[in-house]
Amino acid sequence: DVIRQPIPLLPALRAAAASYSGMEILTETVADINTLDAKTDALIAAGADCFVNLLDNTILRSPINGVVSARNYDKGDLYSMGQPIYTVEQIAPVKLLVGISEAEYSKVKKGNEVEISVDAFPGKSFKGTINRIYPTINQLTHTFNVEVIVPNRDYVLRPGMFARVTVRFGANNNVVIPDTAVIKQTGSGERFVYVLNADGTVTYQNVKLGVRNGSEYEVLEGVEDGAKVVVDGQARLRDGIKVRIAGE
Repeated sequence: DVIRQPIPLLPALRAAAASYSGMEILTETVADINTLDAKTDALIAAGADCFVNLLDNTILRSPINGVVSARNYDKGDLYSMGQPIYTVEQIAPVKLLVGISEAEYSKVKKGNEVEISVDAFPGKSFKGTINRIYPTINQLTHTFNVEVIVPNRDYVLRPGMFARVTVRFGANNNVVIPDTAVIKQTGSGERFVYVLNADGTVTYQNVKLGVRNGSEYEVLEGVEDGAKVVVDGQARLRDGIKVRIAGE
Protein backbone atom coordinates (compact mmCIF):
# COMPACT_ATOMS: atom_id res chain seq x y z
CA ASP A 1 0.00 0.00 0.00
CA VAL A 2 1.15 3.53 -0.75
CA ILE A 3 1.20 5.80 2.20
CA ARG A 4 0.68 9.42 1.23
CA GLN A 5 2.27 11.96 3.62
CA PRO A 6 0.84 15.53 3.38
CA ILE A 7 3.47 18.31 2.89
CA PRO A 8 2.98 21.42 5.05
CA LEU A 9 2.87 24.15 2.35
CA LEU A 10 2.80 27.22 4.54
CA PRO A 11 6.07 26.57 6.37
CA ALA A 12 7.75 25.71 3.07
CA LEU A 13 6.56 28.88 1.41
CA ARG A 14 7.68 30.89 4.38
CA ALA A 15 11.13 29.25 4.24
CA ALA A 16 11.40 29.95 0.49
CA ALA A 17 10.31 33.54 0.99
CA ALA A 18 12.91 34.00 3.74
CA SER A 19 15.57 32.45 1.52
CA TYR A 20 14.68 34.79 -1.39
CA SER A 21 14.70 37.80 0.90
CA GLY A 22 18.14 36.79 2.16
CA MET A 23 19.46 36.49 -1.40
CA GLU A 24 18.10 39.91 -2.24
CA ILE A 25 19.75 41.42 0.81
CA LEU A 26 23.01 39.65 -0.07
CA THR A 27 22.85 40.97 -3.63
CA GLU A 28 22.27 44.52 -2.41
CA THR A 29 25.14 44.16 0.08
CA VAL A 30 27.53 43.00 -2.65
CA ALA A 31 26.45 45.92 -4.85
CA ASP A 32 27.05 48.35 -1.99
CA ILE A 33 30.54 46.91 -1.45
CA ASN A 34 31.36 47.25 -5.15
CA THR A 35 30.18 50.85 -5.10
CA LEU A 36 32.30 51.52 -2.02
CA ASP A 37 35.35 49.94 -3.69
CA ALA A 38 34.85 52.14 -6.77
CA LYS A 39 34.59 55.25 -4.62
CA THR A 40 37.67 54.19 -2.66
CA ASP A 41 39.64 53.68 -5.89
CA ALA A 42 38.52 57.11 -7.11
CA LEU A 43 39.61 58.71 -3.84
CA ILE A 44 42.98 56.93 -3.99
CA ALA A 45 43.48 58.09 -7.59
CA ALA A 46 42.54 61.65 -6.67
CA GLY A 47 44.92 61.52 -3.70
CA ALA A 48 47.71 60.25 -5.92
CA ASP A 49 47.10 63.10 -8.36
CA CYS A 50 47.20 65.59 -5.50
CA PHE A 51 50.45 64.04 -4.24
CA VAL A 52 52.05 64.24 -7.70
CA ASN A 53 50.88 67.84 -8.05
CA LEU A 54 52.30 68.60 -4.60
CA LEU A 55 55.65 67.11 -5.59
CA ASP A 56 55.67 69.08 -8.84
CA ASN A 57 55.16 72.31 -6.93
CA THR A 58 57.58 71.65 -4.07
CA ILE A 59 60.58 70.13 -5.86
CA LEU A 60 62.86 72.67 -7.63
CA ARG A 61 64.21 71.44 -10.92
CA SER A 62 66.95 73.35 -12.74
CA PRO A 63 66.38 73.87 -16.48
CA ILE A 64 70.13 73.33 -17.09
CA ASN A 65 72.82 70.94 -15.93
CA GLY A 66 75.36 72.74 -13.79
CA VAL A 67 76.57 73.49 -10.29
CA VAL A 68 74.88 75.44 -7.50
CA SER A 69 76.98 78.58 -7.05
CA ALA A 70 74.71 80.35 -4.54
CA ARG A 71 72.01 79.40 -2.02
CA ASN A 72 70.14 82.46 -0.83
CA TYR A 73 67.69 80.83 1.59
CA ASP A 74 67.94 78.34 4.46
CA LYS A 75 65.36 75.90 5.76
CA GLY A 76 62.51 77.77 7.42
CA ASP A 77 63.22 81.12 5.74
CA LEU A 78 60.32 83.09 4.28
CA TYR A 79 60.62 83.43 0.52
CA SER A 80 60.37 87.11 -0.39
CA MET A 81 60.73 86.85 -4.21
CA GLY A 82 63.52 89.41 -4.00
CA GLN A 83 66.19 87.00 -5.17
CA PRO A 84 66.33 83.43 -6.48
CA ILE A 85 66.49 80.53 -4.05
CA TYR A 86 69.45 78.99 -5.87
CA THR A 87 71.82 80.14 -8.58
CA VAL A 88 72.84 77.38 -10.99
CA GLU A 89 75.70 77.93 -13.43
CA GLN A 90 76.53 75.76 -16.39
CA ILE A 91 80.27 75.10 -16.67
CA ALA A 92 80.33 72.59 -19.51
CA PRO A 93 80.45 74.30 -21.89
CA VAL A 94 81.45 77.80 -20.79
CA LYS A 95 81.05 81.05 -22.73
CA LEU A 96 83.60 83.84 -23.10
CA LEU A 97 82.81 87.39 -24.16
CA VAL A 98 85.83 88.74 -26.03
CA GLY A 99 86.45 92.26 -27.34
CA ILE A 100 88.31 92.45 -30.67
CA SER A 101 89.62 95.52 -32.49
CA GLU A 102 87.31 96.89 -35.18
CA ALA A 103 90.19 96.59 -37.65
CA GLU A 104 89.70 92.82 -37.56
CA TYR A 105 85.91 92.87 -38.01
CA SER A 106 86.00 91.58 -41.60
CA LYS A 107 88.41 88.78 -40.65
CA VAL A 108 86.42 87.27 -37.81
CA LYS A 109 84.03 84.52 -38.88
CA LYS A 110 81.60 82.35 -36.98
CA GLY A 111 83.22 78.98 -36.40
CA ASN A 112 86.79 80.32 -36.17
CA GLU A 113 88.89 78.41 -33.64
CA VAL A 114 90.61 80.34 -30.87
CA GLU A 115 93.24 79.56 -28.25
CA ILE A 116 92.56 80.42 -24.62
CA SER A 117 94.83 80.75 -21.59
CA VAL A 118 93.99 81.58 -17.97
CA ASP A 119 96.18 82.75 -15.10
CA ALA A 120 94.98 79.89 -12.89
CA PHE A 121 96.67 77.33 -15.18
CA PRO A 122 99.90 78.85 -16.53
CA GLY A 123 101.33 77.07 -19.54
CA LYS A 124 98.06 75.30 -20.35
CA SER A 125 95.91 76.27 -23.33
CA PHE A 126 92.29 75.53 -24.19
CA LYS A 127 90.49 75.42 -27.51
CA GLY A 128 87.28 77.28 -28.26
CA THR A 129 85.07 78.26 -31.18
CA ILE A 130 83.51 81.62 -32.06
CA ASN A 131 79.77 81.06 -31.74
CA ARG A 132 78.38 84.59 -32.18
CA ILE A 133 79.59 87.92 -33.55
CA TYR A 134 77.94 91.03 -32.14
CA PRO A 135 76.79 93.46 -34.85
CA THR A 136 77.70 96.72 -33.07
CA ILE A 137 81.05 98.38 -32.33
CA ASN A 138 81.84 100.27 -29.12
CA GLN A 139 82.44 103.93 -30.01
CA LEU A 140 84.81 104.47 -27.07
CA THR A 141 87.04 101.40 -27.36
CA HIS A 142 86.54 100.73 -31.09
CA THR A 143 86.07 97.06 -30.37
CA PHE A 144 83.29 94.57 -31.04
CA ASN A 145 82.35 91.55 -28.96
CA VAL A 146 82.34 87.91 -29.96
CA GLU A 147 80.99 84.97 -27.98
CA VAL A 148 83.36 82.02 -27.69
CA ILE A 149 82.23 78.53 -26.65
CA VAL A 150 84.69 76.28 -24.80
CA PRO A 151 83.65 72.61 -24.26
CA ASN A 152 85.36 72.43 -20.83
CA ARG A 153 84.70 68.70 -20.60
CA ASP A 154 87.11 68.31 -17.67
CA TYR A 155 85.40 71.16 -15.74
CA VAL A 156 88.70 73.01 -15.28
CA LEU A 157 87.49 76.47 -16.34
CA ARG A 158 85.13 78.28 -13.97
CA PRO A 159 82.74 81.20 -14.46
CA GLY A 160 84.35 84.51 -13.54
CA MET A 161 87.90 83.59 -14.54
CA PHE A 162 89.94 86.11 -16.52
CA ALA A 163 91.05 84.62 -19.84
CA ARG A 164 93.30 85.65 -22.74
CA VAL A 165 92.12 84.71 -26.19
CA THR A 166 94.22 84.41 -29.33
CA VAL A 167 92.42 84.50 -32.68
CA ARG A 168 94.59 83.46 -35.61
CA PHE A 169 93.85 84.87 -39.06
CA GLY A 170 96.86 83.37 -40.84
CA ALA A 171 100.43 84.61 -41.27
CA ASN A 172 101.41 88.17 -42.32
CA ASN A 173 104.96 89.35 -42.99
CA ASN A 174 104.85 92.79 -41.36
CA VAL A 175 107.20 94.90 -39.28
CA VAL A 176 106.99 94.35 -35.53
CA ILE A 177 108.14 96.94 -32.96
CA PRO A 178 108.27 96.96 -29.13
CA ASP A 179 105.25 98.52 -27.44
CA THR A 180 107.61 100.91 -25.60
CA ALA A 181 108.39 102.60 -28.94
CA VAL A 182 104.76 103.62 -29.52
CA ILE A 183 103.65 107.12 -28.47
CA LYS A 184 99.96 107.97 -28.24
CA GLN A 185 99.11 111.47 -29.42
CA THR A 186 97.22 113.29 -26.66
CA GLY A 187 93.64 114.14 -27.67
CA SER A 188 93.56 111.78 -30.64
CA GLY A 189 93.71 108.12 -31.46
CA GLU A 190 96.85 108.46 -33.57
CA ARG A 191 100.10 106.65 -32.78
CA PHE A 192 103.68 107.83 -33.46
CA VAL A 193 107.23 106.52 -33.19
CA TYR A 194 110.65 108.13 -33.47
CA VAL A 195 112.51 106.58 -36.40
CA LEU A 196 116.31 106.90 -36.55
CA ASN A 197 117.66 108.27 -39.84
CA ALA A 198 121.03 107.57 -41.47
CA ASP A 199 122.40 111.01 -40.47
CA GLY A 200 121.71 110.40 -36.78
CA THR A 201 118.53 112.47 -36.59
CA VAL A 202 115.06 111.16 -35.67
CA THR A 203 111.74 111.58 -37.45
CA TYR A 204 108.45 111.78 -35.56
CA GLN A 205 106.58 109.27 -37.72
CA ASN A 206 102.85 108.51 -37.73
CA VAL A 207 102.19 104.77 -37.78
CA LYS A 208 99.23 102.49 -38.32
CA LEU A 209 99.26 99.56 -35.95
CA GLY A 210 97.81 96.11 -36.35
CA VAL A 211 97.44 93.43 -33.72
CA ARG A 212 99.30 93.37 -30.44
CA ASN A 213 101.12 90.20 -29.50
CA GLY A 214 102.42 90.32 -25.96
CA SER A 215 104.85 93.25 -25.72
CA GLU A 216 105.00 93.87 -29.48
CA TYR A 217 102.86 95.66 -32.07
CA GLU A 218 102.38 94.81 -35.70
CA VAL A 219 103.04 97.88 -37.89
CA LEU A 220 100.87 98.11 -41.01
CA GLU A 221 102.16 101.49 -42.21
CA GLY A 222 104.83 104.00 -41.24
CA VAL A 223 107.95 101.94 -40.48
CA GLU A 224 110.03 100.11 -43.07
CA ASP A 225 111.60 96.74 -42.55
CA GLY A 226 115.03 97.12 -40.95
CA ALA A 227 114.41 100.62 -39.57
CA LYS A 228 115.50 101.54 -36.05
CA VAL A 229 113.03 103.11 -33.61
CA VAL A 230 113.53 104.82 -30.24
CA VAL A 231 112.25 102.76 -27.32
CA ASP A 232 113.29 104.98 -24.38
CA GLY A 233 113.58 108.70 -23.58
CA GLN A 234 111.03 109.92 -26.15
CA ALA A 235 109.89 112.69 -23.81
CA ARG A 236 113.21 114.51 -24.39
CA LEU A 237 113.07 114.25 -28.18
CA ARG A 238 111.53 116.30 -30.96
CA ASP A 239 111.27 115.88 -34.70
CA GLY A 240 114.64 116.37 -36.54
CA ILE A 241 116.84 116.36 -33.45
CA LYS A 242 120.17 114.55 -33.64
CA VAL A 243 120.65 111.71 -31.21
CA ARG A 244 123.37 109.34 -30.08
CA ILE A 245 122.60 105.68 -29.63
CA ALA A 246 123.41 104.47 -26.14
CA GLY A 247 126.29 102.02 -26.05
CA GLU A 248 127.72 103.07 -29.42
